[in-house]
Amino acid sequence: MYILKNSIKNLFRNKGRNIIVAIIILSMLTFTAISMIIRNTTDNVIKSYKEQFGSEIYLRYDETKIKEDEKNGGWADIPEISDDIKIKLANSEYLKETMISVIFPSYAKDLKGLDQGKTESNSNIGTAPSGMEGYYEPNLTVYGYNTPDLLKDFKEGKRKITSGKMFTNNDECVVSEDFAKLNNLKLGDKINISDTTKSSEFPPLKLTIAGIYFDSTENKYGYISATTNPRNDIITTYETMKKYQENVAKKNLYTVSTTYYLKNPDMLKQFNKEAHEKGLHKNYMMSTDELSYNKIVKPAESLAKVSNIFLISVLIIGSIILILLSILSIRERKYEIGVLRAMGMKKGKVVRGILYESLITISVCLVIGLSIGAITAQPISDIITQNQQDQNSSFGGIQVNQEKINLSMSYKTVIDVSIIALLLAIISSSVGVLYILRYEPMKILSDRN
Repeated sequence: MYILKNSIKNLFRNKGRNIIVAIIILSMLTFTAISMIIRNTTDNVIKSYKEQFGSEIYLRYDETKIKEDEKNGGWADIPEISDDIKIKLANSEYLKETMISVIFPSYAKDLKGLDQGKTESNSNIGTAPSGMEGYYEPNLTVYGYNTPDLLKDFKEGKRKITSGKMFTNNDECVVSEDFAKLNNLKLGDKINISDTTKSSEFPPLKLTIAGIYFDSTENKYGYISATTNPRNDIITTYETMKKYQENVAKKNLYTVSTTYYLKNPDMLKQFNKEAHEKGLHKNYMMSTDELSYNKIVKPAESLAKVSNIFLISVLIIGSIILILLSILSIRERKYEIGVLRAMGMKKGKVVRGILYESLITISVCLVIGLSIGAITAQPISDIITQNQQDQNSSFGGIQVNQEKINLSMSYKTVIDVSIIALLLAIISSSVGVLYILRYEPMKILSDRN
């Protein structure tokens, strides 16, 4: 305890020198905290989005092949991709998983959909449109998915099961709270859903409500109707819809949509080749979302690179300055150290005293530095990102609307900066420690004289 108290007193006895050291350490830790916050956040953004970007595959037109067809004369052949081929591609060895989905606009005479009978102007529909007299206006939409684990709205929290559970078996479904309230539905109730043909000759789809979900999604279609209101969505399994189409309706009720997820982003070329071998038309190809990549990953990579260079520069320059200050400090404190050793104080206790002084200074600077870093990291990151975008534009680069990277201080950042602070404490006291361990008391006193 005496050594600790004496170390605190020493800090106040040598105010001028210690203030300079504290300012340098505080500056280093502040810049280190800013760099670490930026680097750790961008690393997480890059890792997370690269996994999504690298593995999520879309089917799109191959513009090169289409232009070749047009150049050779005639119209380019772009046939629709059959549901059979889409399902066949899902069995590829290169895929980690596949999202298979179907949409079935439908009608339930015993149920009412939200916004049913309304148009964009909210006026009541009088009669059916010309040519639609033989059909009901859809009042709900059934969605079939092969797995609930990939449903983005539920993963992002826009939809959340509030009662019951997500469907796990065929012929089960989940409905929104608003839809359930409007129709007085509860868990375990059975609902009958038909296609929109008034003269339909096949039995309705029978589903049991397994769960009810909260829905905060928005209408994305720009007009009001029962089919565009997302709270009228009935969600069930793909197998339920497949069984109903093949065994009951025995006619096409929907079109299959697929999204493929590769095991490894590097397998895109092999998967593309295999897809064409399985029957995918030559004018189609597998691709990734390059625009989103340019908007998110590239700015994050540039920001991480700048922060790393900045961090390394600060640590190197700051460490050199700390070592020089430590040398000057020991030259001033030779007599003090020599007297303590001559009085019989062991080397270990003198070393502990110097280490305590460094640790106290570092600890105070660490708390202040982390606080300043947490406050200033976001505006500094925004300035760097904007400057990079301006430079790309001035050199004729393609302007891309970059998404803002929201920074936050994580536990990892605090631990990383704390480790660096500990290293700085060791560096700042290393010269004194080596001096004490190397020389005997009389040598230290004689050198000072």
